[in-house]
Amino acid sequence: MRFKNANSTPQLLIKIAPYLWLISLCLPALHYDNEIYFGYEALVLGITFGWLGLIFQAYSNITFLFSIYMINRQKNPIKLAAFTFILGFSSLFITQIVATGDKGVYDSDIELKLWGAGIWICSYLALLLGTVWNYIIDRGIIEKS
Repeated sequence: MRFKNANSTPQLLIKIAPYLWLISLCLPALHYDNEIYFGYEALVLGITFGWLGLIFQAYSNITFLFSIYMINRQKNPIKLAAFTFILGFSSLFITQIVATGDKGVYDSDIELKLWGAGIWICSYLALLLGTVWNYIIDRGIIEKS
């Protein structure tokens, strides 16, 4: 099987992924307790306090950055990219989290915003597709052009 520019497309996807991730930090990411949080706020709060509400999806940001680091070290982290995508994608199914506040411990509704959360997931998808495509090229399933 032969695709034109088969070796440049995964590199382009991998290069686009961190830029999409950075853009998602500047966009509204979620609506929680009548407040809208931008991506950078969700990132900091999620990594710092995510374990309290059993919200581990914020830690996919760390595995994403580690995947980018491994790619820059000439490794293909296909399993880590797949784990990152699955963990990040699972955040779309979270509708309530346990919160504490003036009311005590209670369940609070959470709504993901399409712009921030959608681009965040797209950055993970671009990384996954790029690493899978690189893997296919390295295995010789697709001939390099």
